[in-house]
Amino acid sequence: MSTFRLTLFAAAAICFAGSICNAADPAVIYRASGVLDDGGNPNAGTATVFHCTNYGKTDTKLRVLLYNGTGLVVADMSLVVESNITRSFSSHQTLAFEDYVWATPGPIKQGSAKIMSTSLAVVCSGAVVPADATIPQGTPLHLSRFNEATGQED
Repeated sequence: MSTFRLTLFAAAAICFAGSICNAADPAVIYRASGVLDDGGNPNAGTATVFHCTNYGKTDTKLRVLLYNGTGLVVADMSLVVESNITRSFSSHQTLAFEDYVWATPGPIKQGSAKIMSTSLAVVCSGAVVPADATIPQGTPLHLSRFNEATGQED
């Protein structure tokens, strides 16, 4: 048996045993640039918010990573979202939105984000907002979609 076949067989055996492969790991579905946070207190200053809706028939795990301007991960947020439910992920707590998960990474300038999901039936949007505003307002962020679901248009 060739070395390649042995290596492939060994990898498959380890994956089957569950040691290194997990089908439930979230895959990247969006990337965004322009993440901004002034490092302010909850419900004050400027924050970035991502809203994601699970249109799938089952629960899905969502994960949002925030990166600072030098490319370092400064926040790692995750949450299970039920079918047909929208949840918000914020760089810090805001008044206008029901922030289900928020981080306190400190100031982020010229940052970016990666949004991952265990389902492709998820749609997200994002914005930089004044955290003290009670009426939603702010600057929308352009999210680049990866791994589109069949027939999906973003």
